Amino acid sequence: MYLIHEATVKNVGGVIDITVYVVKPAKRFCKKYEYHLSSQAIAERFHKLYRRGRSLHGKALTILNKNNIKEGSDGRSKKKGQCN
Repeated sequence: MYLIHEATVKNVGGVIDITVYVVKPAKRFCKKYEYHLSSQAIAERFHKLYRRGRSLHGKALTILNKNNIKEGSDGRSKKKGQCN
């Protein structure tokens, strides 16, 4: 499993949106996720782990999942679609 970072956007309200693809080559699985973070320090920690290589992408994804601001009634972030 590895990540492909698509975009990081800092909104006016202080919320940071990070969009990533989660790729699992063995299962030919690729899905796009959007995470909403409330802290610049958390975003920097994600970027630091992401840049250090594929062996740390699991830890980077854990940071995003633990610190995601809940959205919607089910408490999950929106899944935007699949990559080809």
